[in-house]
Amino acid sequence: MVRESDVKPDQVTFVALIFACSHAGLVEEGLTYFKEMDTEYGITPLEKIYGSVVYLLARAGRLDEAKSFIAAMSKKPGPSVWGALLGPCKIYKEISK
Repeated sequence: MVRESDVKPDQVTFVALIFACSHAGLVEEGLTYFKEMDTEYGITPLEKIYGSVVYLLARAGRLDEAKSFIAAMSKKPGPSVWGALLGPCKIYKEISK
């Protein structure tokens, strides 16, 4: 989708794409967009992007992957990352893990 336009995407574009993927159940596509940020466009993700990926994984019930993603982040996770994990943990009743 992003490549079909002459407009260069930015952080906001990727937040929107990954968020849309999370609500459409397109986890693998969302993860692909996240990887392409760096490899295709040279964009270093900000915390909001990391939070979007955590939400993408956690909303799909892939809580262990979301936690592993947080552990592997190159930046210290902040409130938006932890908040993205908290809601789905509550839904899946995984708060104690």
